[in-house]
Parts: sequence; C-alpha cells; structure tokens
Amino acid sequence: MEKLSRAAPETIAAGIEQAIERKRDVAYLPGWWWLIMTVIRAIPETIFKRLAL
Repeated sequence: MEKLSRAAPETIAAGIEQAIERKRDVAYLPGWWWLIMTVIRAIPETIFKRLAL
C-alpha cells in the first residue's frame, strides 16, 4: 500500500507537462486516480453528501 500512495516527483512533473501540452483541464496523477474518481463521480450527489469521506 505504501508504494501505491507515493509517486516520484519526476513522474508527476512529466504527467503535468504532458497534460499542459495536450490542453487537458484535469490530470489524474498517478493514473490509477482516474479509476477512483470515475467511481466517485458515478455516485449520485444525494448519496455522496451522506458519505463520510
């Protein structure tokens, strides 16, 4: 779990540069955050507000 929670600053910086070049508004770095945020965005707002996140 420790390894999943950390990313090398150089890797994140490269991802940010790439996102800027591609004119992206959002960049999930490391990439596995995309999956987590997809699940969270799929939760209806009324249910989400009840969650203790």
